[in-house]
Amino acid sequence: MKTGLETVKAALRAFFENSAEDLEQTMENLKLGQFTHTRTQPKGVTQIINYTTGALLPVLSSLFEHIGQNQFGEDLILDDVQVSCYRILGSLYALGTSKNIYVERQRPALGECLAAFAVAFPVSFMEPHLNKHNTYSIYNTKGSRERAALNLLTRVEEVCPNIPSLEKSLEEIMELAESGIRYTQMPHMMEVVLPMLCSYMSHWWEHGPENNPEKMDMCCTALTSEHMNTLLGNILKIIYNNLGIDEGAWMKRLAGID
Repeated sequence: MKTGLETVKAALRAFFENSAEDLEQTMENLKLGQFTHTRTQPKGVTQIINYTTGALLPVLSSLFEHIGQNQFGEDLILDDVQVSCYRILGSLYALGTSKNIYVERQRPALGECLAAFAVAFPVSFMEPHLNKHNTYSIYNTKGSRERAALNLLTRVEEVCPNIPSLEKSLEEIMELAESGIRYTQMPHMMEVVLPMLCSYMSHWWEHGPENNPEKMDMCCTALTSEHMNTLLGNILKIIYNNLGIDEGAWMKRLAGID
């Protein structure tokens, strides 16, 4: 990617920016209540639904997966592309955790896309308090004036306020496991939050203090094997709590995450 043609890089920048706008438009339509699944639904709204679910999400998932597998994120998802991807992250999470009827069928695809995103994105976005140690973050590579020109907020913690911190997510998963709540009561946790969290943790653990003892105080993530073991234990409890239900495809998808 470092030696790629500028025309290719420009096309990718435009794609990510347009994708961010499309997802934000989809979210805006959801807030306005325009997705109703009725025969009288406006033609334009139907086109937005079909495009987002049938074209955009699969392409984004495949692209993020490819970027993550080949470790291109540190070369590609920088500067203005990183800004667009932050916008994509916020929209994907908001859509996936929404209670709108339109989202119900799309949660698996949204969870898959977020899982791929977590590996491709070169910033540990669930731990913004450690962002000062991340050499690829736009908050460290660009000055305040340059960030302002890209319409970035002043603090990294403000970029995606709807994304919970790592510790908050782990607490929510533990509460879910201990409560015995089943899939039908909180499907977004199994379909969206868990895939993102599992993917994020499996990727960033190797960048944590246990694997980098020489720079323990300079790591961009605080993930340890204790976090990993705790999450695994809670996932097993959640699966046990849901044995025998009809909606069990999420278990197979979760098992497929490295």
